[in-house]
Amino acid sequence: MSKPLRLLFATSAFPKTSETFVTDQIIGLHRLGHHIDVFTTNIGAIDDTGLRRELASSVGHLVLPPGTPADQSFDWLPQRRQPAWWRPRTWSRLFRVVTHPGFRRLRYPLKRGAALLDAPDYDAVVCHFGPAGVMIQQMRDIGLIRAPLVTIFHGYDLTNYLERVPDSYYDGLFTRGDLFLPVSDRWRNRLAELGCPVASTRLQRLGTDLDTFSHAVRVPEAGQPLRLMSVARLVEKKGVEFGIRAVARLAAAGVSATYDVVGDGPLRDGLENLVAELGLTDKVVFLGSRSHAEIATIMREHHALLVPSVTDAKGGMEGIPVVIMEAMATGLLVVASRHSGIPEIVRHQENGLLAEERDDAGLAECLSSIRHDEAQWRRMVLAAREMVHTEYDLRKQNARLAEILAELQY
Repeated sequence: MSKPLRLLFATSAFPKTSETFVTDQIIGLHRLGHHIDVFTTNIGAIDDTGLRRELASSVGHLVLPPGTPADQSFDWLPQRRQPAWWRPRTWSRLFRVVTHPGFRRLRYPLKRGAALLDAPDYDAVVCHFGPAGVMIQQMRDIGLIRAPLVTIFHGYDLTNYLERVPDSYYDGLFTRGDLFLPVSDRWRNRLAELGCPVASTRLQRLGTDLDTFSHAVRVPEAGQPLRLMSVARLVEKKGVEFGIRAVARLAAAGVSATYDVVGDGPLRDGLENLVAELGLTDKVVFLGSRSHAEIATIMREHHALLVPSVTDAKGGMEGIPVVIMEAMATGLLVVASRHSGIPEIVRHQENGLLAEERDDAGLAECLSSIRHDEAQWRRMVLAAREMVHTEYDLRKQNARLAEILAELQY
């Protein structure tokens, strides 16, 4: 690294338990010696005390729009809501913004981003999800921020979100943004379909901290129930319903299995009712939200991870769930659906098993077919470990991202 970078990360909500890939990236870049601020329009929530400590040391400031109510639960993270009006730089930037030809048309970006008037000069702005990229590009359009703009696309921002916005929503970002980083080949192709310049896109995999997970092959022993788990927010696109139905099919076929679901969400009551209707209350347990460290421990008590993701009714899709990488690093067999970018990491009968979306019978068949094939089970789990170490090591991916950002400096 030639010199430390000063970076601004932008996302619509921070920090979020369901988006630890953002916090992991920030922490990783800080460990590489870079200085990071975070701009967000909404305060999220993280209960993991270990992650809080990491973020407190990694984030210089959490920058919020003026008028954002103070949140006492975030006293562990330095916050800035108003610019330092006594600084000459604040007034010179304000003059530059209000005299900009586009200001009358784009006054709202200043209202949201006024706290950035006295911000340092950033080497790059990294936006997670397309809407954050659009927001920051509008701030660049009026001269509030002058820095290369990088937008990371995850999937939600390229599917059902587009149903709510005009067809031209990303036009300005695609025309004036500097670089676009989809997390999978699936989304790189989607960006091209939407008119994003192919030459300005580069694949940027997410990753996981492999030091967090100790690897061990966990083949179920003879007479032992197959211990399955999922880690998911309980929303439609996570497809937990089909995991439950797959367990019901296994039970009907005489295959002993249990299913622990880690996570919470709006569909929990309905899913619990489904468990009762199928007579699975002794087999399916909802564990609720757990910390990252707790999930790592829970994984060691299971044999396989179910990832039955689906395209939801509004067209919403996943990227590549980080939990797949974590399971592979731990030694769990991954059984998933052919959804979005998942087949890019889970390769059927090579390092995991795949069924079609909403195909609980297919999921059950995958599990029953491998249940007593210890040799193939071990081969796939070891191949998965090699895959995640080669392509999804968080440290390697963070170092690669830092190199990309350094190349972009104005």
